[in-house]
Amino acid sequence: MAATGSGKGGEGTWTLAPGDRYESRDLLAALLDRWFADRDGAEIRAVLGRTSVLWTVYRSVTELVGSDEVRENPMMRVVDQPGVGRYLAPGSPIRSGERPVARAPVLGEHTDTVLAGWLGLSDREIRELHERGVIESAPREG
Repeated sequence: MAATGSGKGGEGTWTLAPGDRYESRDLLAALLDRWFADRDGAEIRAVLGRTSVLWTVYRSVTELVGSDEVRENPMMRVVDQPGVGRYLAPGSPIRSGERPVARAPVLGEHTDTVLAGWLGLSDREIRELHERGVIESAPREG
């Protein structure tokens, strides 16, 4: 990493090894603070947009979720979550086939399936657990 400016070491250009960034954080912060203070948002966008630096302007969560960048991102999808409604949710960043964004399960939605499939309980045993109030299943939609 190279930095140009004045500070510890005087005027000029310094090259920092990756491990030196932490020790030089005050110098780097001073250089970056001055650079950002001397430019308006349009110039910062133009300069950083031509680099491989990962950056964005500060936004609230509401501003971020409402932005075109997020809504147009192919990883984001609208999910209809029972009890919550429709909202934007991220999918997996791993690309190995098409994986749809899915809603979260509702509490109790898979109780009977887990008890039967993983624990081997019979329908009668599961029904008795329901009747005794030991377990509950999610209310049926519709």
